[in-house]
Amino acid sequence: MAQVINIKDADNTLRELVQSLRIANETGEVKDETGQTVAFVVPTELYRQKWEEDFIAVDRLREKMRDNDPNEVEKLIEKAREDLKADSGATSV
Repeated sequence: MAQVINIKDADNTLRELVQSLRIANETGEVKDETGQTVAFVVPTELYRQKWEEDFIAVDRLREKMRDNDPNEVEKLIEKAREDLKADSGATSV
């Protein structure tokens, strides 16, 4: 489970959090005074792995859609955004 610290305690606490997360290879969370998450601390290896996975997925999508009309693809993306907004009640995606 992610460790959480409050931003007002971030000086030494953040340094200690980063060190303990590095040792445990875990993620952490930094929240502001209102309890809103303002940052995540992610182990470098996990970040790199996720980055590579995302680019592999984008490359696969690009290959699958290379023969599609870009305007049609844009319309499908916009429709998917609208569907997500409708499903979640969100104001922006």
